[in-house]
Amino acid sequence: METRLIYSTHSWAVTAVMVVSSFVFIGLSFRVPPRNRVFHYITAAITLVASIAYFTMASNLGYAAIQVEFQRTNPKVAGLYRQILYVRYIDWVVTTPVSNHTYLHGINNLPKFWVLRN
Repeated sequence: METRLIYSTHSWAVTAVMVVSSFVFIGLSFRVPPRNRVFHYITAAITLVASIAYFTMASNLGYAAIQVEFQRTNPKVAGLYRQILYVRYIDWVVTTPVSNHTYLHGINNLPKFWVLRN
């Protein structure tokens, strides 16, 4: 089996897990009072953004072909270009600050406009 095919299969599996996780977090939010649902909404948003990123990688999109600096003779890694998946870094830039803010500062310190009430 080709390396690219294994990576693509892995990305599709992670995409499916992230989408299912998003729906699970949204479903779990209905088990708590509306004032306490922010944690579930933020977690669902993080997993949804990650699922979009993995979908993009599995679809063989979201990358840039960069010319290699040093040529290799090993046929397994030889080539003129290297695939850089920039969508992975976009995912990190979007999700990491949100998750760090949520987990480090706590739900109670979120701005008032983030809290959704009935």
